Amino acid sequence: MKQARSAWLLTGEPSEIAEQFAGLLWGCLMVRLMLRVVDQPSPRQMVQRAHKATVAFLRLYAQTDAGR
Repeated sequence: MKQARSAWLLTGEPSEIAEQFAGLLWGCLMVRLMLRVVDQPSPRQMVQRAHKATVAFLRLYAQTDAGR
């Protein structure tokens, strides 16, 4: 996150945005897995989840040309 911010790719405090990405990626899945109320996601589902989290994250934190 520090490197992406230094390269003007992301805005925000690196530790905070890393935490936000983890939240978008995991949501409440970890708790639901520990409670055994859901099955472990398939590899395809994990890829889909990562893609959705990345898209949402970039909408929130991607640096725009106007922001420079």
